[in-house]
Amino acid sequence: MTLTLEQTVKYGLRLKEPKSKAGRRKISLPKTTIAMLRQHQLDQSELRLKLGLGGHNDGLVLPVLDAGKGFTFRSPRSLTKEFDRLVKSLDIPRITFHGLRHTHITHLLMDNVPIKLVSQRAGHASVSITLDVYGHVLPDMQQGVADLIDRQLGKAKYEQQEN
Repeated sequence: MTLTLEQTVKYGLRLKEPKSKAGRRKISLPKTTIAMLRQHQLDQSELRLKLGLGGHNDGLVLPVLDAGKGFTFRSPRSLTKEFDRLVKSLDIPRITFHGLRHTHITHLLMDNVPIKLVSQRAGHASVSITLDVYGHVLPDMQQGVADLIDRQLGKAKYEQQEN
């Protein structure tokens, strides 16, 4: 299952096109995330029915209930503040909501996911943008590359000695 990104919320709470063509994309989601989103959607539909708003779900994942209007967009600022409160209540190292994006991309690079796939997932218009923003992660991986080459050369040398 994939998440399709076709629109973003612009300041002032209106929909707009993503910044670049690459911003319109499909992102494969893990099964765990899909199950959680399905449960969340079910919970939202039940709440809508309880409030007399009907069962129709308009696709908003984190809406806010606006008196008289039903569910509408949650402002990016309020979402950020709610996330900050949640992080503080969990007594974990501080991270911003947007920092989750950077952490995800950084971990993909550290796990040797091909840069082209990381760039596509991030919605960057080109791999060079991903490299400009996250290139600092790559030098830390140099020793891992050297170790990999050592293992491959050792394996080749061993195989050559057997023949």
